[in-house]
Amino acid sequence: MEAPTQKCYQAFDTNCKKSAVGIVARNSEGEILVSLSKIFQQVESPFAAEAIACRTALQISVDLLWTETIIEGDALSVIKNTETEVKIDQ
Repeated sequence: MEAPTQKCYQAFDTNCKKSAVGIVARNSEGEILVSLSKIFQQVESPFAAEAIACRTALQISVDLLWTETIIEGDALSVIKNTETEVKIDQ
């Protein structure tokens, strides 16, 4: 079985410094395992908003004890900075 895929979406409001994050996690068959939407306050930039979305997706993976996760998002620089294998002690 392939690792669950999590897609991260974010919207950023410069004036209010708010970010809305949406996450959908699917298994290798495309079935939805988890979905989440959340608003974050005091977000300084679109890059920070995308990083928060990525961090939130990774935290879901850790909380659900998933050993493999594929993160997809819009900010290539955030995704590139998380492309590493990390061993998490459970």
